Amino acid sequence: MKKLVLFTLCLLALFCALRAAGACKPAEQTPEMRTLIFTTWPTGAKVFVHDEEKGLREIGVSGKPIELDLNTLPEKGDFTVLFKLDGFGDREEKIPVVFFRKNARYPSTGTLRLKALSPSPTSSTS
Repeated sequence: MKKLVLFTLCLLALFCALRAAGACKPAEQTPEMRTLIFTTWPTGAKVFVHDEEKGLREIGVSGKPIELDLNTLPEKGDFTVLFKLDGFGDREEKIPVVFFRKNARYPSTGTLRLKALSPSPTSSTS
C-alpha cells in the first residue's frame, strides 16, 4: 500500500513539474470564426484588438468585413477595440465578449464617429 501511495505521489510530482515547464499544454480549441463589420465615420479606420499576451493586434479596417476567431478573445467580460485613422483621434471601445456571438456588426445600429483633430495654428510672417 505504501508503495502505491509513493508511486502516485511521484507521478503527481512529475506531472506538476512537466506542466510548470510548459510541456503539458491544454488542447487547442477549435476556431470560432466570425465575419464582423465595424462601422465608423469616416470609414477606413484601422481596427485593433487588445491582446493581453501580444498587446495591440491589428485585425482589419472599418467598413470592410473582418474575420475574427472569437476564441482569441477573453472568455468573460469585455475586450478593448481601438480605432485609428490619420487626422482623427483614436477611439477605444470596450465590448462585451458575448456581443459578437449574437451580432456581426458593431455598433449594432448607427456608426462610431471619430473626432477630427483640430488643425494646428499656422504662423504667418509679414
